[in-house]
Amino acid sequence: MKMHEMMVLNAATCVLALVTQSVLGQEAQLAADRAEQRGGIAAPMRAAVRAGGRAAEKLSDEDMQEVMAFMREHSPNRVKATESLPEDSAARRGVMAFVEARYRALQAVKDEDAQLYDLGVKQVEIEDDLYGLLASAPTVADREKIRDRIRIAVRPQVETNFAERAHRLSRLREALRREERKLDADRARADDLTDARTNALVQEGTAALRRDVLRRGIREDARRDGRPAGATTRAVEK
Repeated sequence: MKMHEMMVLNAATCVLALVTQSVLGQEAQLAADRAEQRGGIAAPMRAAVRAGGRAAEKLSDEDMQEVMAFMREHSPNRVKATESLPEDSAARRGVMAFVEARYRALQAVKDEDAQLYDLGVKQVEIEDDLYGLLASAPTVADREKIRDRIRIAVRPQVETNFAERAHRLSRLREALRREERKLDADRARADDLTDARTNALVQEGTAALRRDVLRRGIREDARRDGRPAGATTRAVEK
């Protein structure tokens, strides 16, 4: 692998460390907590980079155009560096796999939390500014010369990370209040709940037990994600 290709691939790998801290907020961060037990939400991105971009080879032309349109708008420095690499090189495939995984992580939360998505896009743009700075200074000595510029560029990243965390905490506080209200309401109708579950077990036997287990699992996922579980559990009950 040529030195230029290696530098770009290493830069993508370094930025990956930033991704795990900033891209995800309420829904995605809590999903990451669950995924941590299965290898972590960032694992597919790390694996794609290490594999030299095999995941990127599976993208359709339409998907690739969608990813690149997003990146040209929000991460032009990285796109420029990627497009300077040979099209069939392992370095280019690895970077594209990373970029595609990053894009999909953002899209996963876009519909559920517009504020979180906007913060994630802002982080992409901030990181691209940093990417451009670092690409212009390939050695430690070069980067020491522009330390002040790097520090100025880093500060918005830190502030945006704070904003994401504050947003996540706000959602968690609301989820806690919602769960407390629901618990109080359920306690007030304990007899009705007991009768309803007894009737279901009498009528359906073990099938009702299986449905209870599934419903509890869905509710637990919803609690971790800070979102209501009512609509989903009602669908299971039908």
